[in-house]
Amino acid sequence: MEIYKSGMLDNTTIVRFTHASSSGAGTESHIECLNKILLQRNKMTIYYLYMPENNAEIQTQFIGKGKLIRVPMKYTLSPLSLNRNLLSRILFKCKSFLPGFEYIPQFRDVVHLHSITEKLFSESKIDLLVNHFAGSRGSLEIMKEMTAKNIPVLVINHFHNKWFYRAAIRKQLKYAAMAAGMSNVCMPRYLQNRFVNLSNGIDTDFFNPELVETTKVPFTKPTLLLPARVVKNKGHIDLLKILYHLKKHGLNCSLVFAGRYDSSEFKTQLDNFIQKHHLESDVLFTGILSPESLRLWYAKSTLMVLPTYHDEGLPRVVLESQAMGLPPVCYDSGGVAESILQGQTGYYLKKGDRGGMQKCIARLLTDDKKRSFLSKNGRKFILNSFSLNSLACRHELTYFRLIHSISEGC
Repeated sequence: MEIYKSGMLDNTTIVRFTHASSSGAGTESHIECLNKILLQRNKMTIYYLYMPENNAEIQTQFIGKGKLIRVPMKYTLSPLSLNRNLLSRILFKCKSFLPGFEYIPQFRDVVHLHSITEKLFSESKIDLLVNHFAGSRGSLEIMKEMTAKNIPVLVINHFHNKWFYRAAIRKQLKYAAMAAGMSNVCMPRYLQNRFVNLSNGIDTDFFNPELVETTKVPFTKPTLLLPARVVKNKGHIDLLKILYHLKKHGLNCSLVFAGRYDSSEFKTQLDNFIQKHHLESDVLFTGILSPESLRLWYAKSTLMVLPTYHDEGLPRVVLESQAMGLPPVCYDSGGVAESILQGQTGYYLKKGDRGGMQKCIARLLTDDKKRSFLSKNGRKFILNSFSLNSLACRHELTYFRLIHSISEGC
């Protein structure tokens, strides 16, 4: 399905500012795929400012018609994070009664960002800043510098749209010509005249069940796959409880947790539950997987289950699983409902409805015909709505409008 063409952004240069690392998580994978497809379609240059876990050098890579320049940013870890720390909220409120007081909650502080931007300005004529992580001090600094030079700014939120209501982000959006989200769910009214839904997209050529040989997976019984970081708000405990009750009622299946551990304490909590309920032979932790290994698990599993409590944008794993013909069963969080055709490609349930999810899983595990129906529809749905070419078209049109609205003085 290699339909590149375009050229709408030929001879342009954009800068991406992110808090992305090089670990290959959801946002990182999204940006990597986006850069790749845009460069295959356009003779353009993309400066990708990111935060690697280890020391890294500037790297230039020629992709398709264009050029990707990876610019690592050095940073220091900050003790405070947005809206999660009581002191953070108290200090932010100080602004209302202390003249001149300005507090910006921190995630990671970029070191020497000004010197990086000055180097970019000296090397190229920048046409657009795409900010993938508003709310931090570094984000504010680079947005101010770009707008001072009459360069348009697009802010993209990869999480639930209610993040746009966070005070630090809302304040910084005054420097943005446009804001974008992954879905239309809870779109803020104050952004209605400058909001665009850029949604998500995946490589459907790569996530193709016909490319996978499926004989290397250890389980022979039905398998439930949860491909997500092993953290409390992704629903691992809910799924373990569901597995226990399914087994108790005679419906044996296996459970695979595919993702990195962000908390050894939470991993211990999961291990204790597994041991207490004698599920050791039914649960597998794979750790973080390569794209090829994840694709293999999609192909061999029976259902993809995401009982997430996280403020999801539009989860890539829901799209990837359907592209692989694997029906998803999820809690409805953020843009999940926009990524599934209810009853046609998969199912979503009210967040926290563990009983409803258990019944849905049990029904699908025993209905091969229904699963086959969902599987065929799922891949068609993703090909039509969430391919990389579709994603590229949405970004190209948005970038083009922003660049030319500035250059034409509109």
